Amino acid sequence: VGTIQDIPALAKVARARHIPIHTDAVQAVGQIQVDIRKLGVDYLSLSAHKFGGPLGVGALICRIPNMLPPLIFGGGQEKTRRSGTENVPGIVGMAAALEERVERMEAETAHLTALRDRLIGGLTKIPGVCLTGDPEFRLPGLASFAVESVAHSTFIVNALNERNVCVSSGSACSASSKEASHVLEAMGYDERRARCALRFSLGPENTAEEVEQVLEIMPAVIEEQSRKGFEF
Repeated sequence: VGTIQDIPALAKVARARHIPIHTDAVQAVGQIQVDIRKLGVDYLSLSAHKFGGPLGVGALICRIPNMLPPLIFGGGQEKTRRSGTENVPGIVGMAAALEERVERMEAETAHLTALRDRLIGGLTKIPGVCLTGDPEFRLPGLASFAVESVAHSTFIVNALNERNVCVSSGSACSASSKEASHVLEAMGYDERRARCALRFSLGPENTAEEVEQVLEIMPAVIEEQSRKGFEF
């Protein structure tokens, strides 16, 4: 949903109880400032494609690597932690992409935050559309909503796709699922709201004109899909 969690506070609780802590920083690295030392975590994972790097390559940063048992055995590469030949082109591409993204991060953050806030401000004026996640502590390029008047957000995703607007009904991991979002249910949303989650992911190439286009067509799309009823 885009919320930025207070990882240092969570890490402090875990460390006081001698519990290793891992943070999935895939959505954060390249989008906001991330310093593993300040976070206080033992493990941090990231993925290159989230900041413009090649697909299929990522990294797991380990503060205490010897505590992590290997998942892949064989040739004993990387001090037996991960056997197999390293993907050198992917690793180099990931590092280059991250360096480039960090150099542009300040300007891109300002651009994305302005687009995100305009999108949130416009969509939440539509009856039945509510923002999900923290309204303040959230990623600059991500806005998520629950659209109460439709049976399932897939209907809106398909309708927007026909109008050349790409959105998602949740994470890529659950793209094929018709079930209610377990994340939203854990946050306290009822099943009906959790079934109509809609997520907009903005990138540096997106423009203010595109956001205005979305705000212009969304009321009609929601009304059209709402008339189809709640059978799914």
